[in-house]
Amino acid sequence: MSIDRPHSKAGCRAGGNAGFTLVEALVALTVLAAVSPPLFRMAVMLRAGTEAIDDRTRSEIVARSLLDAALGRRDAAQYSLSGSTDGRRWSVEARPFGDDVRRVLAGAGLRPDATRKAPRDGAPKADSTSGQADRTDGEEVAWMPVGVTIRVETTGRPLRIDTIALARKAAS
Repeated sequence: MSIDRPHSKAGCRAGGNAGFTLVEALVALTVLAAVSPPLFRMAVMLRAGTEAIDDRTRSEIVARSLLDAALGRRDAAQYSLSGSTDGRRWSVEARPFGDDVRRVLAGAGLRPDATRKAPRDGAPKADSTSGQADRTDGEEVAWMPVGVTIRVETTGRPLRIDTIALARKAAS
């Protein structure tokens, strides 16, 4: 036994056709036309911002590697380098930072009761930047401050890093 329910006419239009009228479609297109230009501008701005951040990040990576290399040069008090990495032009300049030269005795930073640990193989530890063996205790080492400037080009404002490093004073 089945019970027939009367069909509700609330969801159907006159004439029994379901769908959108021409007026409803035109209203929807008008709303879409009014909203789409600001959304398109926002999408373009987001993309440009993302590209600028990506460019700046890549330039910072190049600058960081140049900074590591520049701070590793302990024997050169003045030099100038330039080149291109990953399509970015860069330059590194190092110059003496005043005439202040400090003489430090090797091992002077050790406590009186402390002793240096020898490497396991018994050989003197080599300095990774200059290839020279460590100075023996009591030998005088002259250090001088060196100003280092690194510049890396970006699509926007160039990236510039200024720092101070220590370099061995050249023997006179």
